[in-house]
Amino acid sequence: MLELIASQAAISLRHAQLYGDLQHENDQRRKAEIELRQSTDALSHLQEEMRQASRVAMMGELTASLAHELNQPLGGILINAQTVRRLLTAKKPDLAEVKAAIEEIINDNSRAVDIIRNVRSLFLRDDAQMQPVDLKQVLLDAGRMLAADAALRDVTLRSNLPASLPIVIGNRTQLLQALVNLVLNAFDAVCEDGIELRDVEISASEPEPGQVRVAVSDSGKGIDPEIMPRLFDAFFTTKAHGLGMGLAIVRTIVENHGGRLWATRNSGGGATLEFELPVKDE
Repeated sequence: MLELIASQAAISLRHAQLYGDLQHENDQRRKAEIELRQSTDALSHLQEEMRQASRVAMMGELTASLAHELNQPLGGILINAQTVRRLLTAKKPDLAEVKAAIEEIINDNSRAVDIIRNVRSLFLRDDAQMQPVDLKQVLLDAGRMLAADAALRDVTLRSNLPASLPIVIGNRTQLLQALVNLVLNAFDAVCEDGIELRDVEISASEPEPGQVRVAVSDSGKGIDPEIMPRLFDAFFTTKAHGLGMGLAIVRTIVENHGGRLWATRNSGGGATLEFELPVKDE
């Protein structure tokens, strides 16, 4: 009888221990669920903060890019508007020159509108309109657009282009935008203090079938090897009043066109920035 009572007591004790263990496990599970829920809420909050920070950063880049890119066409509009005003004060205004200046104003205005749309597409990943582009004409147009700026800054701007270049698939405004940025960057390089020879050259070639290469060379001081890895990073600049967006935008445009961009130091001084684009498949 005593053995039976002892056995039942042992069983009851064992049940009590099992119940206690189960209760403890339940408590631990509920605690873990609460901690997991709190961690999930914290992670969601952190992710939302990161998304907000990303949006703010993107808007900052977009604003800086627009400020940088619109500077050139708006400057052209101002110069041509002042030219028209000066021409109209003459006793016998040259209407042909007035008409030409007004046409330039209209063209710069159209380019400013395209820049706003295209810069937005670069950061928001919208699909830019891609079509066959005569790259040689883009190079010629860039040289024409920047001729007055070159003369004003006492820079010799040359073009070394072949008789023809293959057609590429791309967005003409963006490619023009990229080339203008490269040339303006070269202008800044040769206009630094201590630079006597102010030469900038635009050239193009076909290094191999299916590829076309565009290069902008300058006679400036060259690129410090230490900054070469960061040269195309957004907001990185060595200029006192630079935004650090010009070359970053060029890289984005070139890569969006399936190409690549790089820079090299010239053996005789200065630097060359080049990009390659795939040729349109016949």
